[in-house]
Amino acid sequence: MGPDYWLTVGGGFDPSDTPVIDPKTNTKTATLEPNYAAFFDRNGSLLVSFISKGGSNNGATLNFYPGALRGHNDLPGFWLQQIRGGGLRFGLVSRAGIGLSTFRR
Repeated sequence: MGPDYWLTVGGGFDPSDTPVIDPKTNTKTATLEPNYAAFFDRNGSLLVSFISKGGSNNGATLNFYPGALRGHNDLPGFWLQQIRGGGLRFGLVSRAGIGLSTFRR
């Protein structure tokens, strides 16, 4: 790989639910789920990212950005996302920012 490539990883917690624990005062709590991510870049330009959870509805998300493969700058990028209630989202994106996606349950 070399000094031009970097891998960054992180972790934390993601609130999956905020139930009311006292109806009189509307006091809420948070149900926390572990969350982690990894980002791979070349010279500060993001190539691939993976996030285990993203918000209350989205599950694992993988992004493979346009230009991630050296010498293949004309290839589009793609993303794949799990939906916590079931199903998948998939999309393609060009360097121009125009994309196409679909949903499969």
